[in-house]
Amino acid sequence: MTPVDAASEPDEPGRASPPVLKNPIFRRLWLANFAGDMGNQVTTFALSITAVVFLNASAFEVGLIAALSRSAYLFFGIPAGVWIDQWSRKWVLVGFASLQTIVVASVPVAFAFHNLTVIQLIIMAPLLSISSLFFDVAHTAVLPTLVGRDRVSEANARLSLDPPMRVAGSSRA
Repeated sequence: MTPVDAASEPDEPGRASPPVLKNPIFRRLWLANFAGDMGNQVTTFALSITAVVFLNASAFEVGLIAALSRSAYLFFGIPAGVWIDQWSRKWVLVGFASLQTIVVASVPVAFAFHNLTVIQLIIMAPLLSISSLFFDVAHTAVLPTLVGRDRVSEANARLSLDPPMRVAGSSRA
C-alpha cells in the first residue's frame, strides 16, 4: 500500500487513536519539526549577517538574499502539495532535510577555503526556501498516517505551539 493510499483510508469506527505525544513516531517528527524551524530561522538570519559582516554585501544584496529565502512559497506553494501527493513522503522528508544540511554545510566549508561569496549565499537562499517548503508540506501530509485522522488537529496544535523541551518531561498527553 502506498503512502497516498494509506492516507486516504478512514480510521476504524469507534477506535480512537492514542494521544499524539504517546506516539514515538510523532514525537520524532515533532522534534525534527522544532529543530527544522529553529534552523530555518537561524539560517535566514545568519545568511544576511554573514553577507554583511564577512562579505561586505550591499543593502541590495542582503535584501535579495532575504527575499529569495522565502521565494519558494510564492512560486511553488500551490503545486508543491500536488507533487508531494505523487511522491514518497518519507523520501521527500529525508531528501529535502538532507539538501538543507548540505547547502548550510557549504558555508563553513567555503569560508574555511576562503571561497565564500555573496553569489553563493544568493544561490543558497532559494535552495533553502524550496527545501523548507517541500519538507513542511510533506510533514503536514504525513500526519494523518502517523497519528490517525481523529488526532490531526491535536498533532497540528502540538507542532505549532508546544516547544518540545517543556512538554517532554511533563505528564501532559
